[in-house]
Amino acid sequence: MKTVYTDGVYDITNEQYHASEGISRSKLMLLDKSPYHFWYETMSGLADKQEATPAMNIGSAFHTMLLEPVNFQREFCVKPKLEVLPPAVLMKDVGKEQYEQVKAARTIVQNRNHELMEEFKQYSEGKILLTDEQFSKVSKMVELVNRHEIVTTLLDEAVYEQSIFWTDKETGLQFKTRPDIWSSKMVVDLKTTNNASAHSFMRSALEYGYYLQAGMAHEACKALGKPFDMFVILACEKEAPHVPAIYIMKDDALQFGINQFTTYKRKLKKCLDENKWEGYLVQELAVPKYATIDLEEKAA
Repeated sequence: MKTVYTDGVYDITNEQYHASEGISRSKLMLLDKSPYHFWYETMSGLADKQEATPAMNIGSAFHTMLLEPVNFQREFCVKPKLEVLPPAVLMKDVGKEQYEQVKAARTIVQNRNHELMEEFKQYSEGKILLTDEQFSKVSKMVELVNRHEIVTTLLDEAVYEQSIFWTDKETGLQFKTRPDIWSSKMVVDLKTTNNASAHSFMRSALEYGYYLQAGMAHEACKALGKPFDMFVILACEKEAPHVPAIYIMKDDALQFGINQFTTYKRKLKKCLDENKWEGYLVQELAVPKYATIDLEEKAA
């Protein structure tokens, strides 16, 4: 049974947010595939729980370490490095005395590793596991981002990970969003990416629904009477040198996100009212233009 929150702003955990009623951006985006995808994932009870990918874990760890470092040890833990066993030897090669010494040394190390893993098993229960390499990468990302003067300005006097619930007047549906950083009249969202350059990130923003996210943040603030002047994305590359990029969403880009939200919410309302959840429609299959050009080049 999901928790129901009345319209407003709540300081709740990420787990509580995801376990609550209200339609989020990620769920709304399922309509982009088909209404059936939305029904299957959110209403059918048939969908398997999705396991977090390594990339998702790095993103979550980065968010927490940067914005809520006091919660990092509560939510994450790093797999311990086990002590390397002394090389095994054969009695016929080294003699009985040395063989027994090596065997005893290996047993001691094995026992220490076993005790370490037993402690880790208890300590790590319910937490997200990171490898030592992942932890080092996230730590480096946070260190370099914190050196960025504009970034520290964005983080100054802000509240983090607040959950907003609001009921849309047109459809009567309740939606929710969770800004990473909320500072005065500015909403800032933190993203990890492979490439934070403008040309590449524009494609990522469309593919992963960042415009929609901005539009929902705007509509949430509008519904609750909260100020909203701009939507800013702080993007950090996952590979060294982890260069941060700051994008202020243009007015027309924000309006595009609002228009996306309007289209999706109306589509969802129609599906709910009619209880019809169509999948992919029957379509004609054409040849992509790039394939035709490629074939002509090969024939030349």
